[in-house]
Amino acid sequence: TGEIMAIKGRANFELSEFEPKYLYLEQGPMSQTLFGFSENYDSLYEGEILVFESEKSVLLLDSWGYNNAVALGSNSLSITQAKLLMSLNPKSITFMLDNNLPLENTKRNVEVLQAFCKMRILDIKFWNWAYNLDLDEKAAPCDGSKEEFLYILENEIEDANKLMSDNL
Repeated sequence: TGEIMAIKGRANFELSEFEPKYLYLEQGPMSQTLFGFSENYDSLYEGEILVFESEKSVLLLDSWGYNNAVALGSNSLSITQAKLLMSLNPKSITFMLDNNLPLENTKRNVEVLQAFCKMRILDIKFWNWAYNLDLDEKAAPCDGSKEEFLYILENEIEDANKLMSDNL
């Protein structure tokens, strides 16, 4: 609906292993929504959807003219978020989780999504960051330049069936 769900702050300085990177100044049901859902609805509906971890990726892509992105607010797709994605009647969904995140996380997200699209054909893809040696550890696929992001879209996206069959 475009309402504020939570207020999250991020430390942009070096942290010890015990300090959290993110702090919620106002808690909210983050797993019950998708950042960018209401703002990008027209571009998401019946389109190709890019699913990121962080809200900053959706904001950056918007500045580049891409309005087909949403963020989970984490690296784990909830059942409610899967239902929201499927309510958009998408042509395809591409998981764009951060660099060096174990592919098991993406695999789990694909499994959750597949549970809600058994009776329809949906092209599910993912960013296989193993091909990318240029991004910093834990970088989002859009943390580089727009040109680097376009390269990722053209060369490093794979069909999720490959992931699910463990042919990586």
